[in-house]
Amino acid sequence: KQTTRLTQINQQLAAGSGLAQSLKAVGFDADVIAQIELTELQGHMGLCLSHLGQLQKIRQKRRQELLGLLAYPLFLLVFLLTLIGLLRGYLLPEIKALGQQSTGILPLTYLLIVCLILVGIGLLVGVVLHGYQRRLPILAQLEWRFKLPFIGPVIQQYYQYYLVFDLATCLQNGLTLTEMGQLMQKLATKSWLAAVVQQLEAGLAAGNSLVAHLTASSFYPLELRLILVKGNPPAQLAKEVEMLADLKYTAL
Repeated sequence: KQTTRLTQINQQLAAGSGLAQSLKAVGFDADVIAQIELTELQGHMGLCLSHLGQLQKIRQKRRQELLGLLAYPLFLLVFLLTLIGLLRGYLLPEIKALGQQSTGILPLTYLLIVCLILVGIGLLVGVVLHGYQRRLPILAQLEWRFKLPFIGPVIQQYYQYYLVFDLATCLQNGLTLTEMGQLMQKLATKSWLAAVVQQLEAGLAAGNSLVAHLTASSFYPLELRLILVKGNPPAQLAKEVEMLADLKYTAL
């Protein structure tokens, strides 16, 4: 499978396509494509690919850990269902034959039915919520995911790192906020990052201060607001944002 994808990428590159478009043709995620497109326009491609590779390793490791954690409860579930089947098939008939009747305890059949109904309701609610959030705008979808229990803060940490890293890349190349917005418009991929920049431009055009907008948005880490408030020169600002990106990456 990897050989086939690499062959297709080589063919795309040989035909003159950029790396982002070549990776898009073989099914890479839109977020990855958008980040590579940005660095194709502004530089630091090596650093970007290195970080993206490390993030993929983290994702793969977490996926393996999750599967390992799920194996034990799934084994317990199968064991319990087998035990309940044995109880229904062998033990309960023997008890009834001895004339012993349960007092006030629901039969196992009713208990299983109740459990299945609860599971079905849970799945139905999950499907409805998923369909609802899929109809929301891209930023509203992400904010909805940030509020999920347990995994929400991790998802938010990832997107905050993503934003700070791209901001550091732009600042290192001397871009102003207006130029960043123009650059985002050039991205071929419809990215959440472009939507964040458009939201920022709209907020500033409406008369909101930069710090007030960053504070109201869940996409910007608190540390970024503190860095921007200091009002350092562009070169120092770029270094501090780059350092913050490294810290966010380590935390992630």
